[in-house]
Parts: sequence; C-alpha cells; structure tokens
Amino acid sequence: MTLRCPACHSTRIARQRLGRRIGGSIGLVTGVAGGVTGALRGASLGAAAGPVGAIFGGLLGGALGCGLGAKTGDAVDDNLIGNAECLDCGQTFSIDHD
Repeated sequence: MTLRCPACHSTRIARQRLGRRIGGSIGLVTGVAGGVTGALRGASLGAAAGPVGAIFGGLLGGALGCGLGAKTGDAVDDNLIGNAECLDCGQTFSIDHD
C-alpha cells in the first residue's frame, strides 16, 4: 500500500518520529542515572560491585530506559502528533506505525 498525503495526494512522504527520538533520549538519560545510582547505592550497602557495577548498571539502565522511552514515543507519534510529513505541501499527519 502506497502512502499518500491526505491534502494533496502526493506519495512523497517522510516519517518524522519526533516522539520516538525525544522519548528514547529522555529514557536513555534517566535510565543511565537510575542504573548508576542503584549500583552505587548497592555498593554502599555492602555489595562488592564498586565502579564496575556502576558502569554495568548505567549501561543496563540506559538500554532499558532508551527502549521504554522509544516505545512511549512511538505511542505519542501514533496517537498525539503527526508522525509523517508531505514533502510536497508540508502537511503533517499520522500514519500507522510499522
């Protein structure tokens, strides 16, 4: 199925995915912060993880946070903001997420 602009019926459509990019970025930052904080808190309570645990916690937290943020951003793109733009007339509109 070819996507068409609802205004001018052009097939020159670009996906924006603004919500996905912003959600992924926010999730990444908060996930890293939460992962590092949790690992350091565990180390201060007697776990022997130390700096290696903080690095691993940051990586794991960042990956999980980025994934969750991107999924949330997809939902925002699909339901709240236009996630596609017509390259001919500039109209923004929503299309189903693939």
